[in-house]
This record gives sequence, structure tokens and C-alpha cells, in this order.
Amino acid sequence: MAIESFGFLRILKVSNLVGKKLTFEKFRDDNRLSDIFPLSGIVKKRITLGEEKDWLLVELESSFDSEGNEIENVLIKSKDEGIIVLKEKDQLVYFRLVSHTRDIKDSINETSKFPFISWVLCE
Repeated sequence: MAIESFGFLRILKVSNLVGKKLTFEKFRDDNRLSDIFPLSGIVKKRITLGEEKDWLLVELESSFDSEGNEIENVLIKSKDEGIIVLKEKDQLVYFRLVSHTRDIKDSINETSKFPFISWVLCE
């Protein structure tokens, strides 16, 4: 029962980020998109990517071009399996690009449709 409660609490904490604004900064200078940062966006929803839950779909305040695709959304998740905390600096997150929001499903999403770019810092 305690494990189920922990899982529910985690889902609740992640779901509470929906509608909140997050800011992203580059983590390394060798990131192929390092010139687009800083970026900000609003968390739209929690999704499952592959077998991993707690990914967040973030709609960016300003789009950017990546290999001919206009990127308006990204997927993020805490690198260390923790939960992203609002206003906490330097949280390391996975950063995946979403070329087409039509590829986002309410069920399990394929990781191959959302390329991993790098880790970025989130606040």
C-alpha cells in the first residue's frame, strides 16, 4: 500500500506542473542547439514515452528551426528520476524535440519519433 501511495503522490506532483512555466538553459556549449537558449514554455500535459512515465510536453513561447522542422514543443524529464521542482535552479533534464504534436498519443508514445538532443538545465 505504501508503494501505491508513493506512485500516486509522484503522479500528483508531476501533474501539478501542467500549466506552469519552465525556463531552459544550455547545459554544455557543445550542444548542437546551444544557440537557441534560453527558452521558456508552458507544461501542457504528462505523457508516457516508451516505458517511461512522467515525461512532460512543453509548448515553447518561441519556436525554433531544427533540420527544417519548426519546433514549437519539446518533451522533458528529470535526468535523475526525480521530479522537476518549480523555481529550483539547475535541474538537469532530458530534452527531446517534438516535430509534430499529432505524434503525441494518450497511450504509450514511441521514443523514435522524438529525438533526444541533449541534457539541458531547467528552472
